[in-house]
Amino acid sequence: MIDQLQHYKKGQGMIARWTAGSFVLLMAWFGCYSLYEHPSHEGWWGHALVGIESLDLALNWGLIISSLLGLGFAALTWRFVVNQPRAADFLIETEAELRKVSWPAKHEYLNASFVVIVSVVLLSTWLVVCDVALTWLLRIFGY
Repeated sequence: MIDQLQHYKKGQGMIARWTAGSFVLLMAWFGCYSLYEHPSHEGWWGHALVGIESLDLALNWGLIISSLLGLGFAALTWRFVVNQPRAADFLIETEAELRKVSWPAKHEYLNASFVVIVSVVLLSTWLVVCDVALTWLLRIFGY
């Protein structure tokens, strides 16, 4: 049991592991929140078991079930995304490969961004001109 709580290859690939784990937890939180909010709060799902007036919160089955699912997703994320040897090795290797990448300098980013923006403006202008011309031609011929 204690081995399950230890980091697999501690200190390696921590940025990639934290990023992957955070995104999976964010998706799980969104799913649990949607589960809590989606069904109508009528019937057993929204029936208030205990009301906490100071927090303006009603403890109901929907909140309990979605919270337990959220905790389960957190445990599964820890076990299978962050700490499973196969997934952790993949994330460690990914981070190691990204450290080898030669990232462009600031002026290269600016030049590439300028080229992309000009290309998008020219292409969109060309599409608008073609659209207007074809629309005009179709109106002339009665379509």
